[in-house]
Amino acid sequence: MATISRLTPGQIVWSVLRQPSGNTVMSQTNVFPVKIIEIAENHSYVLASWNFNPPRKYYQNQVKNWRIKKPAECLY
Repeated sequence: MATISRLTPGQIVWSVLRQPSGNTVMSQTNVFPVKIIEIAENHSYVLASWNFNPPRKYYQNQVKNWRIKKPAECLY
């Protein structure tokens, strides 16, 4: 799990999401990269690019779900 105080600009962290697999009841685990662009001086938010989209602000309640190390791929 990540906290804003442990992040550095230029670092890549990982977002793990469970998403539906097409038009079925099955779901799959997806891993997306998040590149940290900037950190606020008071550590209240980070400016990050999720899946290499344009950067936006993320606050601590969103950052806490990110992973520092890339998780192993799950096949279930």
